[in-house]
Amino acid sequence: MKPGENEVYIDHEAEKSVVRKVDLFVLPLLCLSNLANAKTDGLDEDIHLKGNDYSLLVLLFYIPFGLFDLPWNLLLKRYSGRITLSFMTVVWGILALCQCAVKSFGSMIAVRMILGVFEAGFFAGATFYLTLFYTRDQMGFRLAIIQCFAVLASAFSGLISFGVFQINDPAVKGWQWLFIIEGSMTFLTGILSFFLLPDGPQKAWFLSERERAAATARILRDTSAEVETGLNLKTAFQMFSDWKFLVWCVISFTYPVAYATAMNFFPLIVGRLGYSTVKTNLWTVAPNLVGAVVLLCVAWSSDYFRERGFHTVFSLVLSLIGMVVLATIDVLDNKGVAYFACFLMAAGAYIPSCLVHAWHNNNNVHESSRAANTGFLVGLGNLAGVLSAATFRTEYAPKYTPTLVATCCCNGVAIVVITALSVYFRLENRRRDRSQGSHVCHWPDCGKSFTRAEHLRRHALNHEQARQGYVCERCSVHFHRPDLLSRHLLRHAKRDEEAGGPGLGVLETRKRTRRADNGNIVVRPPKRQSRGSAPRNNMPECSASESVASMELSHESDPIPGAPVSPPRSTSDPTTLSLDDTDPLLAPMLPNGPFEPYVEPIPGQFDAADGSWSFDQGSIEDFFNLDTATDFNMPFAATNNYNWLFDVASLDDAFPPLDIPLEPDLLAWTVPDPDPSAVLLQAASFVERSPDTSLDWLCGLDTTTDNPSALQLPCLSDEARQGLLDLVARNPPSGLDGKPTPLDSALLSLSALQQYCDLFFTRFNATYPLIHAPTFDPNTVDPILLGAILSMGATYSSREAHQLAVGIHDFLRPQLFCHLDFSPQPPLWILQAMLLIDCFGKMRAGPKQRERAQLFHCVLIKLIRRSTCCTIRSTASPALSDEDLVNSWHQAMEAEQRKRLAMHCFMWDVQHAVLFSQSLCMSAFEIRAALPCASALWNAPTAEAWARSFASSPDSEPLFLTVLKGYITPAAVPRPRQLNPLARLILMRMDWR
Repeated sequence: MKPGENEVYIDHEAEKSVVRKVDLFVLPLLCLSNLANAKTDGLDEDIHLKGNDYSLLVLLFYIPFGLFDLPWNLLLKRYSGRITLSFMTVVWGILALCQCAVKSFGSMIAVRMILGVFEAGFFAGATFYLTLFYTRDQMGFRLAIIQCFAVLASAFSGLISFGVFQINDPAVKGWQWLFIIEGSMTFLTGILSFFLLPDGPQKAWFLSERERAAATARILRDTSAEVETGLNLKTAFQMFSDWKFLVWCVISFTYPVAYATAMNFFPLIVGRLGYSTVKTNLWTVAPNLVGAVVLLCVAWSSDYFRERGFHTVFSLVLSLIGMVVLATIDVLDNKGVAYFACFLMAAGAYIPSCLVHAWHNNNNVHESSRAANTGFLVGLGNLAGVLSAATFRTEYAPKYTPTLVATCCCNGVAIVVITALSVYFRLENRRRDRSQGSHVCHWPDCGKSFTRAEHLRRHALNHEQARQGYVCERCSVHFHRPDLLSRHLLRHAKRDEEAGGPGLGVLETRKRTRRADNGNIVVRPPKRQSRGSAPRNNMPECSASESVASMELSHESDPIPGAPVSPPRSTSDPTTLSLDDTDPLLAPMLPNGPFEPYVEPIPGQFDAADGSWSFDQGSIEDFFNLDTATDFNMPFAATNNYNWLFDVASLDDAFPPLDIPLEPDLLAWTVPDPDPSAVLLQAASFVERSPDTSLDWLCGLDTTTDNPSALQLPCLSDEARQGLLDLVARNPPSGLDGKPTPLDSALLSLSALQQYCDLFFTRFNATYPLIHAPTFDPNTVDPILLGAILSMGATYSSREAHQLAVGIHDFLRPQLFCHLDFSPQPPLWILQAMLLIDCFGKMRAGPKQRERAQLFHCVLIKLIRRSTCCTIRSTASPALSDEDLVNSWHQAMEAEQRKRLAMHCFMWDVQHAVLFSQSLCMSAFEIRAALPCASALWNAPTAEAWARSFASSPDSEPLFLTVLKGYITPAAVPRPRQLNPLARLILMRMDWR
């Protein structure tokens, strides 16, 4: 699946719930590190450590700890974070427990090296795993929380050690108790993780269907180009050839030296102050606590300001200052200064590990590539611990000057490289801004900039009459711009015309700013006020004044009781609406909204002749009123969207306005409007059709398959027939003689039903490829969907079968609405059944069915808008194993069916508007998906054939809107040449509009 959900449906409430639940169930991961504390209480004596043996022990641990990050991350992408992270954590805990049983230096080396293999992938895996749940402006702080657990574990392990070391047990030493505690906690955490961690947001057990859709949408909108895809090795390593990857390698190898020094050798550094083992452990608590607090604060600031580079440099400078102080002073004579330097070192050493990996993940939209890059760079950073361990040699004690100097040099290199990379990114962003164009508002104290000139022109209208604004004298609605008032008055006139005279129409509006009785402009009036409609020239004038709570207007009208008012569209109180809780369908349309840094505004919602959007009350009114699926009385409801397709600003000057009056005889001449469905049904009644000689007035030419009969058609079983008969038995359909059709009728035999199924896939589905035949199993689908398919296929058979299909159709919709799966966000089969029922009612039945289909037409479009059908941009790629390949095939075809469902609904909506003289219900700008896949992929009979076709096909189909823009305005975007027949058919439907 690729991005698109985010661009049509943004459910703010669900997204907030997703973040809360992920914070509660996924984030609490713990990483413990107690090796340094164990060393300070007899570990060296018990296992006979001598000289540099302790540093060698740490060094040998870091070698596998750095080499196995990349393999673990690739396995995590392949098998999910739940399985991989849980397995690593369980084995990690077991090996940590084994450390307490070592009796010699050699056995400790063996255990620690194996432990390094399984502990290696935890932080890298957790980092990549979190990118599946959090957006770019949330990653830094969440990684800081995970890192904070490790820091706090290191801090409070000193307090734990203080208590544990008091245990006087000759059989179990203090350092052994530490490993027992660490290993037990880690082991239990791994067991719980297997049952609590989800594979991803799409399968999270603690999220509802609505929240899963919102989680997927927010990741596609901000973080990933695709989700729920398998491991793609080609994509995983594609960034390794980029020159910036080498820069990330330098950064990842240099900054962790200070981190490893602080994490593993901090007790040794504090021990230079001359305290005992117990006091050394206690003195390490405060610097680590400060480091944890600073870590959280800097990471939060980085997320809030959406800046990584200079926050990382700040932390590196802090730790650099601390290490310089420790390397240059006599710590025994200046214990206070040395201890303060430990605070500086702890405050800055832990931060880069979070921000650096959040930074490079923020700039990578491919999940496979993120997994490989994160594993490699984290592993490279872990190998930097080898440098830290190698420089902590006993001959350097107690000052460890060469160690601190080497760490300072690494920090200095990291500061220089990160600064250069950050400056490069800023310059590159500015260059891209200039190439895309920037139009700045020069109004005093404004300074807003826009990427399009028409946005700026429309924004400039907000500064006109900024203090007084514009008020509708009829209903007292207040606007900041004259063009919005003009459109509002036109709607008043339209409602009056429909109601039969001036002043009789009722205009519905959700405007929150209105003029009160005293002339004040109130944002949240306590209740609706009735305003009279009087001529403008009869309006009395009154004085105006300004106050803090409201604005006075210079003109006010006296209210006339009984005048028409503008009630809200729904029973909800419009005064409770706020800019923070906008309609999810409208959020991506707001360029100044919270998602503007990551989401381009919907071009179709800005009038090219008027200018830009203003984030004010006046601008929102039109979008609250624009409901093309229900407001059939508002003509051309969706036409503003198409301004994006044309250069309206230039067309205004290119073509002079024409006002050609019609001749009197033309004004009175009308054309009779026949009933299309009645004509079609009448024509169908005169034709005796058979499977070989049927008159297919619906299908036309076959545009997707060369030979439909060559497809592997689904086979019905007795169980599938029985399920359909149980459904039909609830309301037996009538035959041509008016009598109920018995269940043992030949029209309902297994062979007849199989014929209807074959006709559906070879006739209707061949022209409108909605159901994927190779993966369709009639024996497992719901009988309602099967009934919709068979009834549509029966219309291509005999007259008796057609009459049977009409009877079945009449009760399918009530059965569907009463189904347990029917919900505001229903599964795919519900939408497919609704579309087939809708198509049948409009084009395969009589006037009663057509009227009923028109009544429920908008319900289908509403459900499609709430689903992900309009936003799918790609399908799953083939997996490696046979079992996963079949699953990938089914997932890909399900996504393709969702995409085609939205596009076929769009096509039928066009036909519905043209044939029945109805208003358009669905805008082309709602389809943010890619065009349908090639016929070879769609018609592949097996997963293996699909994989072969996938390998030879383009990476992804072009976006529908991009292709449409290319053909309408060729100079705007490149015009694609290679389009499959169905894609061309969908684009041709635009000509009807």
